[in-house]
Amino acid sequence: MTETKKTTAKTATKKAAPKKTTPKEAKTPTMEDILAENFADDPRFEFTIPWNKVQPVYDKVLNSVAKNLKHDGFRPGKVPANIAAEMVEPQYLAQEVLRDLAPAILQEELKKRDLKVFVEPELVIKEVKPNQDWQLAAYLPQKPDFKLPDYKKILSEEKKKLREQIKKEQEDAHAQALKVGNPFTPLTEDELKAQATDRALYKLLSEIKPKISPIMVRRSARRELERMQEQLQKANLTLEEYLKRTGMSPESIEQQLTYSSLQNLQLEFILDALMEAEKITATEEEVLAKIKEAMPNLKTEAEQKQQLQEPQVREYFELIAKRKKLADWLLAL
Repeated sequence: MTETKKTTAKTATKKAAPKKTTPKEAKTPTMEDILAENFADDPRFEFTIPWNKVQPVYDKVLNSVAKNLKHDGFRPGKVPANIAAEMVEPQYLAQEVLRDLAPAILQEELKKRDLKVFVEPELVIKEVKPNQDWQLAAYLPQKPDFKLPDYKKILSEEKKKLREQIKKEQEDAHAQALKVGNPFTPLTEDELKAQATDRALYKLLSEIKPKISPIMVRRSARRELERMQEQLQKANLTLEEYLKRTGMSPESIEQQLTYSSLQNLQLEFILDALMEAEKITATEEEVLAKIKEAMPNLKTEAEQKQQLQEPQVREYFELIAKRKKLADWLLAL
């Protein structure tokens, strides 16, 4: 918290005029500022796991790790647990123990506090030492809470404005192509509608700016980085080589992925809110149609319907069917 400077009797005799900030002096928001402005505060709680619950799992993990260690004076796989504990990074041991122990304990703690989770909580180690109770904190990412403005008015007005703007961009691009003798393919009517709709959604996003859990953003950015590395690997490039070619730093690519993940999540939640506001649903036939499209190897109707019995599969394809209906509604708005 920033402390307020006290005014002494001497300085109070002459009141300073408020300092005016000129446009040149105005601070340009940094990426960190933008992210902080759009991040939610994840609720958290702390809890303790008694050592008598930790010890059996700790000993099992340590014995398993010890089998793969080598140490002078001992045959392979015969390193005593107390020596193995000194050879292994304590943080690694703690993470392996918690991988086994934490899920059930966390469920107990959530039930005790009557807390519900939206996505998987994130555990943070506060203090974990052998022969002592373990101290942990749990952060609970939440679904953002926001109200939709007059979205129909915003979207329809913005689409109309953007349609004219994109047409002008097309005319300018066509004129430039003619100058240099390049071919030019204008957007079709459907492509024009789609572009205007996409840009209008970002206008709606700027009006709402739902605050998103930083944990959800971080997880999404991590998945995006993994996808990027997979694509680079297919092109026989490492991430380091890509950064060198593009002149980007690891920090700048991390910020870029974090910001794009934030915006994608904000749009996802806005689209969900629009579906709810417009009462968009999907019938079983519509869900089955999406399953058929995605799983052509399922030849019979019985096989396709069997997929509906899997809750996660049904939920996924139901969302796809609803998003398609929402897209049609947005295009027609």
